[in-house]
Amino acid sequence: MFEHPYQKKDKVYRGAFNYYKGTNLYCEETYDVYKNKKESSIHYFSEIIARVATGELLKVGVAYSVNKDFIPTKVIIKKMLGQEKTEEVYRFDDKINVIKYKFESTKEKKRVEIPTGPRFHISTPTTVTSLAFFLTKKFDQTQKNTYQSFFCDNHWKYVGPPYTKTISLQRVSMTNEKITVNGADLVAVHYKIQEDSQYSMSPNSKGEFQKIKEIDAYMSKHIAIPYILESVDDGVRIEVKYFNDLNPDSDF
Repeated sequence: MFEHPYQKKDKVYRGAFNYYKGTNLYCEETYDVYKNKKESSIHYFSEIIARVATGELLKVGVAYSVNKDFIPTKVIIKKMLGQEKTEEVYRFDDKINVIKYKFESTKEKKRVEIPTGPRFHISTPTTVTSLAFFLTKKFDQTQKNTYQSFFCDNHWKYVGPPYTKTISLQRVSMTNEKITVNGADLVAVHYKIQEDSQYSMSPNSKGEFQKIKEIDAYMSKHIAIPYILESVDDGVRIEVKYFNDLNPDSDF
């Protein structure tokens, strides 16, 4: 869904997630991650495909760029459902600490500017960047850590500007946990995310993603990409389908 200037040699990770509701597999996400060594920036390109209750195919693409401190500098979210198409763009101006936000659908265009602090996260429907906020500051292993994340309720029409919510992340165990996913033995760190920190991947008949309140997260050692996200409230489990570290000697 996105064209970009990065080459095969710049790609550091590729992978996919399966999305389950109970035992029902209803969605898949694929992604590629590139590193701009000159700027020390990271660029994620992800896409999910799901079938909503009406039987229509929902496609969502996310291009997510962060600087060396893992602060989002540009985020693009594209959604397609039947004849409906939307695009959201976030651009961070670090000189004045303002996010310039644009929403465009088949029927309308809106632009707003939103003041922000220097450290924040932007929530999107895809999983690969869902825990990237973890890398924006030093993590205190002994207590809950809080982060500011931008959310948006603009699905197929503009209803208002993005807004911030405080989310918390707490380590569940002081030791790494061994988990088995799709026959692969993995080592992860178990965290609990609270507040409305992510979107459910159970879109309703309008293709809208519902917010949920608590998530168990099993995080890999690779730039906070998760192996598993599991919702306590709606029974959705997102787990790694495959993961490839294309540059195991990198400094990540």
